[in-house]
This record gives sequence, C-alpha cells and structure tokens, in this order.
Amino acid sequence: MTDTKSDSTAGPRDLLSWRKGLKLGVLTAPLLGLFVYTLMVRMMSSDLHGHVNALERIMAGTEQWPVHRGFYATAALLSGMSKDRSVLFNACVFIVMVSVVLKLVITYAEGRKIAGPDVNESRWMWLSLALTFAFCFPNPWTLAYGYKYLIGNLTPNVWHNSTAMMLMPFAILQFAAAFRWLESGKRKDLWSLLLWGVLGVLTKPSFVPAFVPAFGLMALLKHGFGKRLVEAAVACALLLAVIFVQKSLLYTDGSEDKLSFSFFDVWLNYHYSAPDPVRSLWFSIGSGLALPVSVLLWRPRLVRDTLVQFSGLTFFFGILVFALLMETGPRMSHGNLGWQLPVCCYLLYWALGVRAASDVAPGTENKYWGWCAAFLAGAHVVSGMVYLCRGWFLQDYQ
Repeated sequence: MTDTKSDSTAGPRDLLSWRKGLKLGVLTAPLLGLFVYTLMVRMMSSDLHGHVNALERIMAGTEQWPVHRGFYATAALLSGMSKDRSVLFNACVFIVMVSVVLKLVITYAEGRKIAGPDVNESRWMWLSLALTFAFCFPNPWTLAYGYKYLIGNLTPNVWHNSTAMMLMPFAILQFAAAFRWLESGKRKDLWSLLLWGVLGVLTKPSFVPAFVPAFGLMALLKHGFGKRLVEAAVACALLLAVIFVQKSLLYTDGSEDKLSFSFFDVWLNYHYSAPDPVRSLWFSIGSGLALPVSVLLWRPRLVRDTLVQFSGLTFFFGILVFALLMETGPRMSHGNLGWQLPVCCYLLYWALGVRAASDVAPGTENKYWGWCAAFLAGAHVVSGMVYLCRGWFLQDYQ
C-alpha cells in the first residue's frame, strides 16, 4: 500500500495534491463559509457565544486569559485587539469558517498524497466532501426520550464547539506527518508532527492523549527498539510536557476540578434520559463502528495497512481515555475528556476513505460488503444534513 517512488517524483505529486485541494477549497468556500456563518449566528446553544462573552471580558481586563488560549489569541489578533463585541464575534466566526474550509482542503490534499498514483481522483473528491458533512446516526433512545441527536454519540464532525473545529486541521496534519514518519523515518516529518501537535494543544489538548500511545505503539511495531523509537518517544514527551504545564495551571491546589479514574461514568451520564442507559451507550459506539467494520469486510487486506492500523489504534485510545478518565468538581459534566472522539473518529473514517479511493485488482474485495459500506457512508452524510438543518431551524446543537 505504500508508495515507493522516489522523492523527486513525490515532490511534484505532493504539490499537485495541495493545488487540487486548494482549488476544491476555493470552489466550496463561498457556500460552505456562508452556511457556517449563518449556522453560528442561529445556533444560540453553541459554545461560540460563550467564547465571545469570555473574550469580551478578557479584552476589557476583567478576566484572565485561559490556559488553552489558541482560539482566543487568534480571535483577538484578527479583531485588531478590539473590545467591541460585534467585531470579536465576527472574528470568532471567521476562525470557525476558515477551519471548516481548511479541514476539507487538508482532507483532500493529504489523503491524495498518501493514496499515491493509484488514487481514483473523482472518487476521492466526493469522499472528501462527504466526510466534511458525515455525522453520527441518531440514537433512538436518546432522541425519543431526551430529544438529543448528538449528545453521547460517536461522530466524525462537530458543528457547535469552536475550539474542536479549530483543532481539526491541526490534528489531521499532525496525524498525516506522523504516518509519513512511520513510513519513511524522515526527521522533517517528526518536526512537522511537533509543530502541528503544539498548535493543536494550544487550541485544545484533547487529541494528544489518544495520539501519543497510538503513535508510540506504531513506532515500536514498525521500527522496533532503536534510534527511531527514541525519536518517537522524545516527540511524545515534548507534546505531553506542554499538556502537563497546562494541567498544572488548570488544576491548582485550591481548585475543585481534578482528574480521576472512572468507568464510562461521564459517557453514561449523557444517556441518562434513556430507559436503559447502558444499551443506549453501546448502540452509540456500535453505530459509530458500523462503517469501519463494513469497509474492512469489503477489503479485508486493509487490516494489515499501516494507515488503517494507526487510525484504528488512535480511535481505540480515544475511547479508552473518555471511558476511564474524568474530571471531578464543576467540570465533570462538561465532558472535556471526550473531545478527542470526533477527531479520532474523523481520522479513522478518513484513513479508510483514503484506501477506499484507491483502485484494486478485481476479485480482491467483497462486493456485498462494498454496497453495505456505501449505504452506511451515504447514511452518515444524510444524517449530517438532517442534523445541520435541525440545528439551523431549532437553533440547538444537541
């Protein structure tokens, strides 16, 4: 599955991938940006309005800068350090709009680079667009008893959390750089990993706790004990060091908020309205895994693919973090240790999409499961469209 052509060939192809990705972004930006803007204006329950309120207080000098200040600092700079609420609001919305468009551009460009010369151009373009709007399947228990479409479910995209939306482009670039390093061992990819990782941590640190164990394990499996494993360990340690500094500033001695072990406690709390919260939780996890499982049954050889293995491990550790760790105190109900799940879910779907976009020899795939995977992929996109229309009209993200 790995492209073995020389760097002299890969360089122009990589440049072409980015040119095509940027072209796709330019073509979709007006409509996509306009929709995101109106969605942010109308969806009053999204956290963007809270971020604007906090930023207004920060700029007025009545509130301190938060520990994770990437979103706030970017919005403040874009506003020209303004104290006017409308200017700050537009700066925050602009960040979200650009993040969504960049996610599409990076999804296409990095995926095309990884897929190599075997990629089916048309198929990958439509898969990239589909992935931008893919969403979770509505849980019949939470929808019926709590009127909740999103809460507690596994989804590859979120549309109500500004910092999570800003994190997504950094996370994709970080993951892609890590994959290239696993394949080539080149130092420049490790530096890229660190750059995008640090920017992501400053925006929202949720992804790194899932990424680090997956990357470390993949480095061990690919390269064994030796110099490259040490390089991977150093990169992971540097990312964790940034998070540790943030943690020490966030969980001070006098704070009620602490980290604690749990067993699906916070996750189950999101299913409290269902008659059987445990069954509702397992439906959410199962519905999120249905598409990946069907793709693997369609093309079983993907189980041995490095990109798919890496994304699968990242997804596994993302679930593990949310299942076994929680915050105590007032922040417990916030679910802050679950924000890696949309990123990990997106990366798993993206990795499988990259491989699905490549043409293979006849007879190497199961057509029945291929149709099943296509149906589930379409259902994810339809679900995303329904959710966005629902959020736009009801002005509610849940």
